[in-house]
Amino acid sequence: MAIHPEEWKEFCDAFSQINKGDLMSVEHFHLDGRHDYVVEEQPLQAMTLDTDDACSDMISLVFFKEGQRRISHVVIEPIHLRTKEDAEGRKFIQIEAENGVTIISFHSGKLPEQQFHSEFASFGERKEVNSGIAPS
Repeated sequence: MAIHPEEWKEFCDAFSQINKGDLMSVEHFHLDGRHDYVVEEQPLQAMTLDTDDACSDMISLVFFKEGQRRISHVVIEPIHLRTKEDAEGRKFIQIEAENGVTIISFHSGKLPEQQFHSEFASFGERKEVNSGIAPS
């Protein structure tokens, strides 16, 4: 499901709250075709949406395991945030952004259960347009 941009902050907050400490993997696909594994099976500390920067909104992912260094990944100017769960119970969050596509995958955690609205809920609906011309 594509989460509506007006609900991204609520989604990130809820996701962090219910999944703190759950193991996750993050892959980043750059616009030039490069591909990085940001983390593999590392505990999530937080997923936050920052809209305070005048230039770009950012989604930050922070991972930390006791005795290891903290790993952060920043998604710059997110465009779409989508969630999916496959038949085996593996969950995915795909974030398309100005700096590429980030995919978060995990088994043990949960997707927030709040009723979020799809950004495409009204896609394809016909809207009546008033032309200002009186019917004849």
